[in-house]
Amino acid sequence: MLWMEDTKLDGLVGILGAPHYTSALLSIACIILLEHIVKKRSDLLVNFVLAPILVLGLFFLFKTYTRTGWLMFVIGVTILFGRKISF
Repeated sequence: MLWMEDTKLDGLVGILGAPHYTSALLSIACIILLEHIVKKRSDLLVNFVLAPILVLGLFFLFKTYTRTGWLMFVIGVTILFGRKISF
């Protein structure tokens, strides 16, 4: 998506047109994939397919250059693995 303001041409990255929305969507998708891999709900072959997709999702989450998505991902992973810890 490109637009022109004054004499400067700007562009946005992502499926939703803005990096913040895209990073939020990618972080939620990565958390869901990670939970599916960790809980071993499927056989080993499916996990071999999901693991590269997760790595690719994390790579594109990094490439959005937003802190919002990473914060959502870190909080989601903390909650995901924090449920297993008992005091």
